[in-house]
Amino acid sequence: MSQSRSKCRPIVSDTGIAIQLFKLGLWEKALENYELLLTDDVVGEIQYYEDDEGKQRPIDLEPWMKKGNPKVVSVLPSQVSGFVDKFDRTYYERFDKGELTTLTRFYGSQEECLIVSTDSIVYKAIGRLKMGERGISLEELFKDIGFTKRLDWPFTEGYRRHYTDLGTQDFIRNFKARS
Repeated sequence: MSQSRSKCRPIVSDTGIAIQLFKLGLWEKALENYELLLTDDVVGEIQYYEDDEGKQRPIDLEPWMKKGNPKVVSVLPSQVSGFVDKFDRTYYERFDKGELTTLTRFYGSQEECLIVSTDSIVYKAIGRLKMGERGISLEELFKDIGFTKRLDWPFTEGYRRHYTDLGTQDFIRNFKARS
């Protein structure tokens, strides 16, 4: 049996995905199956999750970071600046700091990593960069580990494809406008 594409590559994750993994009790299971890459900014944003009763539960990533998974990666301001230059205002004004460093790390990666997110602008950006095949949804990752619970729209494969397609359409419109 061949390995899934997500088990073969590191996965760059944003804040929303990490928090959802904790909320669902699947953080450790995910780390058993995947190499996760988090930027310094994303690590700083992961503080807590709210349980089903609305109570805040603190998240301490330190024990896992000491073991090397997730791997924490840094992104230089010059890398971020170079990445932002690839987009017009309709894109870069929508990036928050965690999304921006996650996308910068993904785009500039020497390794063939995948990216998972809960934010439409992340998937639109990779579609616009013609890298849509390297996006993956939380739903798709969960299939690999046998978790089949119904997920909210931002975690689904349909969501990922929809926004990646919109980004690809933006690329095509921009390309035609310059021709």
